[in-house]
Amino acid sequence: MAGDWIPMRLDLAQDPAVIGIAEQLRVKYTTERLFDADVREWLTEDLVVGKLHRLWAWASAQSRDGHAAVTVGHVDRMLKLPGFAAALIAVGWLEDKTDAIAFPNWEHWLSQSAKARVLNTRRKQKQRARQERDAGVTEAGPQQQQEDSACCLPRAREEGFAAVPAGGSIELLVRAGFSPRAARRRASEFSEHQIMVALEKLAMRMKSHRIPNPQGYLLTLLRENGKASA
Repeated sequence: MAGDWIPMRLDLAQDPAVIGIAEQLRVKYTTERLFDADVREWLTEDLVVGKLHRLWAWASAQSRDGHAAVTVGHVDRMLKLPGFAAALIAVGWLEDKTDAIAFPNWEHWLSQSAKARVLNTRRKQKQRARQERDAGVTEAGPQQQQEDSACCLPRAREEGFAAVPAGGSIELLVRAGFSPRAARRRASEFSEHQIMVALEKLAMRMKSHRIPNPQGYLLTLLRENGKASA
């Protein structure tokens, strides 16, 4: 069904259990000579992760409580990998109920409540990120405004950015607090006009707000200007 999903960790291939599953299968296939080619070339942790994805996706669609009325043999046939179910059982990721199988920790990973928790966590993470971003621009008193402007935009009030200095965009960005290396990089990404417009907006903003990270705020303005002119 469109929109269905299952949670899987980004570092799953490095999980000791996954490494153990791959090693068990390599030993089995080598000892029993189930495959002529060198199993190390294809029976890898990446293959195990792919098979786990298919198995867990099937379980998510076919089971409501983590139990399924199929045998471990069916798991091997479905995944076209003999011995896979036994390897899962050995590491505690599958249970053999004789005429059925069960997935341990179902409520933590694959149940509807587990998915709801994952979504809720992601929403909170995005909300915190927005709050931290918004907190980067706070109201400032006159003294702090003066200090910020003097530190990050020297000579901004005196000469503004109506004209590009001899050093061009790079000099403008260095005056705004960027290192020469970072200034050269940004000057290659954005036009002189875009840089001047963003600096003017930053200078106006700093007259009434304290901006703890002027360079980051300026970069945001540059990217917004770049999208608007695209």
